[in-house]
Amino acid sequence: MTPQDFFDRIAADRNLYGFDVDTEGKRAIVGIRDAPPGKDKAAISFDDIGANIWPSIRDALLGRNALYTVTRVCGYFARTENFNKSKLGELFDRRAATKHYASMAGRALDRPTGVKGAIQ
Repeated sequence: MTPQDFFDRIAADRNLYGFDVDTEGKRAIVGIRDAPPGKDKAAISFDDIGANIWPSIRDALLGRNALYTVTRVCGYFARTENFNKSKLGELFDRRAATKHYASMAGRALDRPTGVKGAIQ
């Protein structure tokens, strides 16, 4: 989902309203109608917006479900929220290398398939 689609969905939703961007520009902050004090705002990263569909995002904003970013390394799935700085750097380097080699081949790979050990 693009950020523009996200903001359009917020505007059309009866339980959510308005939005703001945090000081680092990495998360969208959304207001929640009829929520108890202290729980009237929710934040979601732009990475999570881009990687998920609207029903999952909406449920996460309303506190029904949590969103997790999961990657597959060496055949095992792992939540990236548990990664330390070094492991996150390795993940970003692998994703950059995948995009680089895909562009060299003249095709874009949004999700590498058929490559053993590729990050999805």
